[in-house]
Amino acid sequence: MPLKYLPEKPTAKHTRPFRLLAGASFVLTAVTWLIVNEQRRRANIKIYDSIQRMPKQPKRTAASVWAVIRKYVVDPWSHYRKELTQNAQRRTLEIGVDYWPNLRHYTNDIELTGVEYNLQTFYRARKRIRQFRPQTAVIYATNSLLPFPDEYFDTVVTSLSLCSVEDSKAVLSEIRRVLKKDGRFLFLEHVRAENTFVAILQDWLTPLWSRLSSNCHLNRNTIAEIETAGFIILTRKTLSGAWGPVRPTIMGIAAATQQEAQTPTLLLETDL
Repeated sequence: MPLKYLPEKPTAKHTRPFRLLAGASFVLTAVTWLIVNEQRRRANIKIYDSIQRMPKQPKRTAASVWAVIRKYVVDPWSHYRKELTQNAQRRTLEIGVDYWPNLRHYTNDIELTGVEYNLQTFYRARKRIRQFRPQTAVIYATNSLLPFPDEYFDTVVTSLSLCSVEDSKAVLSEIRRVLKKDGRFLFLEHVRAENTFVAILQDWLTPLWSRLSSNCHLNRNTIAEIETAGFIILTRKTLSGAWGPVRPTIMGIAAATQQEAQTPTLLLETDL
């Protein structure tokens, strides 16, 4: 009986064009988001400066309205910033403060210090300190080295900053050096996507993105870098606050030593 060969399963002709269209749409969305985000950042600075020059009563009203707009429109991570910083204890260092949106979220009993690597945003952070928390210090650093002794801080915080430092591995090494053995490292960072297609697009976009968005890298595998630096991640969660190429965003708490990883720690709200 002669063998009967089954015909090959026909491939969908629309598959390749559809993938190209999907890729082009993602790139277009990402570039549009980048342009809008940069303009938003500049507008945010101008609005903030304008509010500061207002008389007392209009200033109070405008500040309240602007706080609501920032929470729900401008800064999708606002809620998570507050949740993260509430875990800070005693002597705390925040690295890469930018214009320091986290400043007002820290409790009053914290001895707070900030480090900023960009001179322009360093001056904005100093201005914000004078208004909201005069007892706080901010330091301008020109490289990854932190000007503090070993095991000096009880808590170190990074908030959407490890993506934009020149050498994130060196910064993480310095964080571990200045953090006490029983200290905690709190992080809120957007990371490389797990989806292969999205990750490839992040790789492709990063050279342009980093030039136009203050050295922000879309494709840094920050979680792996934190673990490689010797930290033990105690708790973490994936956030849905951002959109476009800065997804996913991870928030978590890490310990500097294995021994301290066995001791009780404060948890994020969703872990309770």
